[in-house]
Amino acid sequence: MKPKSIFSNWNTFEQRVLSRGGLAIGLDFDGTLAAIVKDPGKAAMSARTRKALESLAEVCVRRPLAARRGRSAGSGGGLTLLAVISGRSLPDVRRLVKIPGIVCSGNHGLEIDGPGIKFRHRKGLALSKPLGRMARRLSRAMRNYPGCGVNNKRFSISVHYRNARPSDMPGIRRAVRLQALAASRVRGQAGTEAPFRILEGKKVYEIRPRLRWDKGDAFETLLRRFGRGRLPVFIGDDTVDEGAFRKTVQMGGVAIRVQASGESRAPYYLSRQSSVCVLLERILALTRRF
Repeated sequence: MKPKSIFSNWNTFEQRVLSRGGLAIGLDFDGTLAAIVKDPGKAAMSARTRKALESLAEVCVRRPLAARRGRSAGSGGGLTLLAVISGRSLPDVRRLVKIPGIVCSGNHGLEIDGPGIKFRHRKGLALSKPLGRMARRLSRAMRNYPGCGVNNKRFSISVHYRNARPSDMPGIRRAVRLQALAASRVRGQAGTEAPFRILEGKKVYEIRPRLRWDKGDAFETLLRRFGRGRLPVFIGDDTVDEGAFRKTVQMGGVAIRVQASGESRAPYYLSRQSSVCVLLERILALTRRF
């Protein structure tokens, strides 16, 4: 199905939000809230995006407090959940967001922290030590490839190659696969699936535990607690967000991808990353109608 511009279909979106009594929002960080940069450590939201997110958080911040006071998680204002669900580590997500009232989730949903919730995936946590050993071996291997960086995120590993030489890509790819295979042989048993898998994003390899859990499951968990009855909305930009797009659509929500892709499960798109702040501003105006 060909994706449609969310702005060109705003009236339809608005009516869906109003018919559900409000919305619950999940967002990716890199490529969505912040532009992708050569050095991931220097990624940051624009001042305009931060202001819009802070304003939305002020609308949403009372939601968990109301829930703790005995009210239904589905009662209250038009925005009941605002969450940033990223592939980065949880401490990194918190550092980059730094806005009270927002739920932060790292490692593609394997860890969640925010007002009214603290979650660590038990099986993912059990694989953190072998992932740490793999990260150390990968760091040594990547010394042969300038511009390639390894980030141990405890629940997963990122191998960034945005600044690597194109001629080094076969070696980088081979090293990542060999290390993941070696760790799987140690952890796995005959006849069982390897406990780790490799996913490729935008100039990055992600090595993650082979668990039936992704951003979509994290978003669903948050919706059950804070967004029941509201319209789920998830905004992302990469293949690693497809799980959240799929789950959002299954729950009758609206999935929006930054830059259209005919292969995406997101029915709607934004033409560029800089349009995310415009979308947030329009959603903010919509919440004021509740």
